[in-house]
Amino acid sequence: MKFPDTFGSDVSNESMLEQLDAWKIKENAKGQSYLCKSLEFKNFPDCIRFMELLVSHIETLDHHPNWTNSHAHLHIELTTWDAGKIVSLKDFKVAYLIDYYFNRFY
Repeated sequence: MKFPDTFGSDVSNESMLEQLDAWKIKENAKGQSYLCKSLEFKNFPDCIRFMELLVSHIETLDHHPNWTNSHAHLHIELTTWDAGKIVSLKDFKVAYLIDYYFNRFY
């Protein structure tokens, strides 16, 4: 997958965030940040199929999202552990990938 040219280590988080669909950057009490988003599906099987679809693509980016599902609801949090649990370019790439496949899923 080709990522936008406007994604890069020299680009601000805010600039990359503007190119994503409804993702938010949140921070916890320890100053650690993460990208988060919730997705709704038609049913539980669709939610699980979507997660399965993403696994191999996310693995190629060497990233492992924190995600939970409840029936047809999927909540995703992305942070880069080896960068000190902050939002990094790697998180934005995974978020872009998730948006890309979600927009084609239905």
